[in-house]
Amino acid sequence: MADAGTENQSTAETRSALARRQPRKGRRKLVRMIVLIAVLIILAAGGYYAWKYFSTYESTDDAQVDGHINAISARINGYVLEVPVEDEQVVKAGDVLVRIDPKDYAVAVDNAQADVAAAEATSQSSRTDVPITSTTTDSSGSSPEAMPLARAFMRSRPDETARASAKSTEPSGVSAG
Repeated sequence: MADAGTENQSTAETRSALARRQPRKGRRKLVRMIVLIAVLIILAAGGYYAWKYFSTYESTDDAQVDGHINAISARINGYVLEVPVEDEQVVKAGDVLVRIDPKDYAVAVDNAQADVAAAEATSQSSRTDVPITSTTTDSSGSSPEAMPLARAFMRSRPDETARASAKSTEPSGVSAG
């Protein structure tokens, strides 16, 4: 029976040893799962930051970029004072993209206004001469109505017409007669 008692004792020890090992196996599995989850979280975070970092740089194998290119050209020249938009900002038609220094254009407007004033002054000065010229012309009898009258007068008095033309051909200071 001594063998039976030893056998029972060794069986009891084996059971207690197995009972002690069971929690260790459970703990090992728990620790392995925690370590695996931590590694996966670290890898995911590292992958996100790597993707964020590398997505800011353009890379190409054939030196071509796929994208939309919109050319912008100004209708006027000048120095840029301000650019009120940021890079990669979406804009709509009619939005102000650049403010140009207006000094050059203010000078051009002043010059144009001075040219207009000079042209108006020239126009006014030429208008003042017109009445004098027309009055002088009218008083000399060269109006269209006066010409037929003058021709009729010359036909009616041929003697006086001949004397007047002779007088006009003589040198001044010498009188005939």
